[in-house]
Amino acid sequence: MKLSTAAIFSMAVVPALADDPQDYILTCARDMYRGVDAQGYFSTFYLNTCYNSDCDTVALPQLGDSVVSGGCTGCPMKLDLNNIPYCLMAPIPS
Repeated sequence: MKLSTAAIFSMAVVPALADDPQDYILTCARDMYRGVDAQGYFSTFYLNTCYNSDCDTVALPQLGDSVVSGGCTGCPMKLDLNNIPYCLMAPIPS
């Protein structure tokens, strides 16, 4: 069986791309916590979520009226996105 140069190149590049870190946006419902110290609560929540997901850093959340938006950077590519109740985590397209 003879492989083309393009096929060999593709097989060599795919594993390298799979190991690249990914950045994610993390958006949560503001209803999770509406107390006076909401910024502190969500900052701690985002820090714990990002670091427990083996991400390198966190983009601290911005509070909106109904949602909170922040992010996790330098995360593994195969991050489980469905394990955070009341939140949506999605990869940021590069």
